[in-house]
Amino acid sequence: MTDLLERLQAADSRYAAVALFQEVAHLLGDECPEDFKNHTNLAYTSVSDTRAWGYLLLAAMTLVPEGWVIRKISTDIHVDHQDCPAHAELGETPWAHVSDDKITEGHAATPALALTIAALRARESAQPEEHTDGE
Repeated sequence: MTDLLERLQAADSRYAAVALFQEVAHLLGDECPEDFKNHTNLAYTSVSDTRAWGYLLLAAMTLVPEGWVIRKISTDIHVDHQDCPAHAELGETPWAHVSDDKITEGHAATPALALTIAALRARESAQPEEHTDGE
């Protein structure tokens, strides 16, 4: 998963993003929302780059796990992430002052990519940890 997140962060074109979103759909398998696949396909077939990025943002929103909220999506240039001007933050509550709230973030070239990274991290943290009995 780390490799996929790094490639999402490095993506700099609509075509690279669509290919990576298709990879996300494959990775999620049966857990992939149908709307994610539909919006990704619309981005692939769209004539307009602007409309394609809109579809990819809609697709990314469908990945936000149940019980999580989008706290922030911005395109501010952060000092620590100058190559990744878009930032997304998800939390289990909409309030930033809740200290025990789980938070995930994503930084990428576009809001759609940043939100996808944050959503995949949230999904990963929401998965129950597998425990082995030392067998």
